[in-house]
Amino acid sequence: MIKCLNCEDEFEPKRTTAKYCSDSCRVMYHRKWGKKNLVTKLDMQILYNEMLSMVRDLNKPTNSIQPQQQPETNFSINTPPFKIAQPKAPKSFLQYQSEKKELENEDQYRIWLEEVENDLLLSTRQKQLLKSNI
Repeated sequence: MIKCLNCEDEFEPKRTTAKYCSDSCRVMYHRKWGKKNLVTKLDMQILYNEMLSMVRDLNKPTNSIQPQQQPETNFSINTPPFKIAQPKAPKSFLQYQSEKKELENEDQYRIWLEEVENDLLLSTRQKQLLKSNI
């Protein structure tokens, strides 16, 4: 005999994993308590606002933190800094069409065609339409 999670009556389970005495108790329990670990839009907004305030706090200058001395390196002063590649914004089908009209020579067309072929957001049909002479 085990207790039902909803009505707390004792019942004889048909299965070893049973938690409720009936389907109606199971439904009522889930309507009352909902799913576990469900994140609502309000929860997300609260988390987002807290993160923004933490970022703002990091950007504020403080007098209590002392800057650490930079370790000596063997790099020359003229060494260019590393550049982080910024991801390109994905192009739409219409943007590719307008670019195609502006191509002036075969080299530009080959570069454009390679870009179209490698675009993962375009469907096969869209790629075929772009390659055709329409």
